Amino acid sequence: MVRGPSCLVLGMLVWLAMGTPVLAGAWLRDKGAGFLSFGATLRPSRIVPNNEQKIYLEYGLTDWWTMGVDVNETPTVTGHALIFARLPLGRKDAAIRQAIEVGLGGHHWGPDWWGFYKVGYGAGQGFTNRWGNAWWAVDASYDRRLGNPEPLWKLDIALGQSSGMKLRPLLKLETGYIPDEGTGGSFVPSLMIRGFRKETWVLGVEFRHFGGESSVGLRVDIWQDLGKGTLGQRLSGRLPPERRSRSPGVRPRVQELAAAERR
Repeated sequence: MVRGPSCLVLGMLVWLAMGTPVLAGAWLRDKGAGFLSFGATLRPSRIVPNNEQKIYLEYGLTDWWTMGVDVNETPTVTGHALIFARLPLGRKDAAIRQAIEVGLGGHHWGPDWWGFYKVGYGAGQGFTNRWGNAWWAVDASYDRRLGNPEPLWKLDIALGQSSGMKLRPLLKLETGYIPDEGTGGSFVPSLMIRGFRKETWVLGVEFRHFGGESSVGLRVDIWQDLGKGTLGQRLSGRLPPERRSRSPGVRPRVQELAAAERR
């Protein structure tokens, strides 16, 4: 096992942690419904790794319990793998949705692995504007990566358009703070585009700054709602016809706000 990370390592962990694929949000998945996201971030900086790969999966075990997997990897450099659970706070039909999230897994620096746990809180709300449906979300978390001398505190804010436009805007502000090291942040304006197979492509430009270093990167993600039914059936395409017909790729407008934020 290597010695504790240097300031450079701590800085890079802030940069990478702020690049999570999606905001977890305050909405839970419906029972039997899932969501899959995968993508990459390309950064041409010498300080920040050039190729960050990620995959994110959610599944509604019950109406009040969503499970998920979050994997983020920069080959040969660093990454993490996390299993998490999300539970609601307050009423599920409240105007402002709230939820807590707890996760457990591991992270690595080079070939060495340590434990990793996190606790998070999310709040969000759907609303209508002149173009259609939209949402805002705020997520805060405490990340503790064993092997590092300091924890990471994160605060992310998102504002997005979930319907009414062919090219739907999404704005994200992602911040991270490590005691004694300072605060870093990213601003990521993006466009959400519906694909040919009802998936959603998210194309964004990442403007990031931490510890006196700045970079500009390109984010590309693909989102796919898995609909209701068992996750294995959905992934393999073996849902019974009557169940598949009740799981359209485009959700009703009443559900669309929550579906979009959970991405």
